Amino acid sequence: MITDTAANDDLQVILDRLPPKPPRSKLEPYSELIQELRQRGRSYRDISGILATCCGVTAAAHTVYNFVRNRTPPAFEPGSSN
Repeated sequence: MITDTAANDDLQVILDRLPPKPPRSKLEPYSELIQELRQRGRSYRDISGILATCCGVTAAAHTVYNFVRNRTPPAFEPGSSN
């Protein structure tokens, strides 16, 4: 009979062998670049053009906007009941 420890070890071996999941977004490898460009005041349309020209990545300006919005923590709102 397999003990719980042996079963857990077997499961851990399986988990350790799995390859890492690829990023869900093609913009993920460029997240630092996108963040820096936003901090420098570049528009989403500008960033989309820079990605296409310099990195060969095509993404609409709204796609870049959604990417940034989904990775930016919500701003603290004074008076909110959190």
